[in-house]
Amino acid sequence: MPLPKGFSYVQGAAIPEAWLTAFQLLRFAKVEQGRNIVVYAGASGVGTAAIQICKLMGANVWSVVSTE
Repeated sequence: MPLPKGFSYVQGAAIPEAWLTAFQLLRFAKVEQGRNIVVYAGASGVGTAAIQICKLMGANVWSVVSTE
């Protein structure tokens, strides 16, 4: 996987880590088309990845975020 322009190795490593974590959790939860899913911490790296993966899988997604 190429490192995005301007990213350090630490920043670049966080991208696949967040996506893999989200993917594994969604597989464990048996997410499938038409299922209703609530993603807590939807503004986090894992949360944003989970939202996008759920949408690709055809699930209905709700997210919880906070400003504090």
